[in-house]
Amino acid sequence: MVAQTLAAVGMFAIPTLAAIIKQSLGLSSAMIGYQTSLAFGMGGVSAVLVGSLVRKFGPCRVFQVGQMILAIGCVLVMSSSVIIITVGIGLIGFGFGAASPITSIILARHGTPERRNFLFSMKQMSTPLGAAIAGIISPIIAETWAWQWVFGMIVILVLASIVGLSYFHRIWDDEADHNARITPPWVGFQIVFADQTLLRLALTGFFFALAQLGLTAFLVLFLVEDLEFSVISAGLMLSMVHGIGVASRLMWGEIADRTGNPLAVLSFIGGVAAVCAAIAAMTSSEWPQGLIYGLFLVFGLSGYGWSGLHAAAVAAIAKPDRLGETISGAFGFLFLGAWAGPSLAALVFSISEDYSAVFMFFCVSAAIGAILTGFRARTQSR
Repeated sequence: MVAQTLAAVGMFAIPTLAAIIKQSLGLSSAMIGYQTSLAFGMGGVSAVLVGSLVRKFGPCRVFQVGQMILAIGCVLVMSSSVIIITVGIGLIGFGFGAASPITSIILARHGTPERRNFLFSMKQMSTPLGAAIAGIISPIIAETWAWQWVFGMIVILVLASIVGLSYFHRIWDDEADHNARITPPWVGFQIVFADQTLLRLALTGFFFALAQLGLTAFLVLFLVEDLEFSVISAGLMLSMVHGIGVASRLMWGEIADRTGNPLAVLSFIGGVAAVCAAIAAMTSSEWPQGLIYGLFLVFGLSGYGWSGLHAAAVAAIAKPDRLGETISGAFGFLFLGAWAGPSLAALVFSISEDYSAVFMFFCVSAAIGAILTGFRARTQSR
């Protein structure tokens, strides 16, 4: 969890410092946007690649290599060359993308099965926790010294985490088979498409990620431009949504373990998110702000709390000898949804010029994920 949080700090320091880097280097806003998209795209590539590498070298060693790639990326970002910085941002995204599937593989093999959902939900707190740390610490360091110091600090901490991970090498890499053949990156997708249950779960991750990242991208704009919130109030709302979303992951993980039917809980979460998105599409500036706050806090409680249960569900049904490839394939769908969400929401807005249409798009996305998982939950309970 510590190592994955550090990877997230490196990843989210990029958008956090975007305005400062833009001003310092004279870059355009479009260039910053392209670089951020590159980071998430490379994250998706690495998430798909690590599956077969883990089987050959072990999750600990592959995790360390991913962290080293991230550290190299941070060093390159400290350059004054736009080309070198762009390469560095790509490497940071690559190292970040490897972390989540690898930690899922480790938990699937060594976590307590009875507490699987809680453990995975706790692990999935790493990404928003890292984003929060980056958002708080990065501007302070950049204003006190220089923005390059942020990435220098990350390099030092990530190198320390690589050393710390060495302690777990013998335990986590006990099933590594150095004679195993490295399979092509598309094998994970083939495994997912060959199993209807895995395919439904992977598509659920795609649609939930699409709705979550779309909400993150458009919430502040919607509150300010449509509901007449101040920028400060809208920013506070986004922070509260993130905060309750992070905390809710532990709650949903505990509920899933206690009920013994995590897919039903996952479907319920998606259903609540869909209802919240539909209500959000009908809101207006005449609604009391307290009611709007309540609505979006429930939205955060549901729309951000699903990822741990999803990862645990994939790990639970994956075959032990293809665990790495299966988890990588499922995470490939998730990263695709995270990458596509803001772009598709922007397309909907450009066509409709109406935020209500955007939130109905989020509603449909969350509802599709809930239906896909709910269908499997019903068949599982028979």
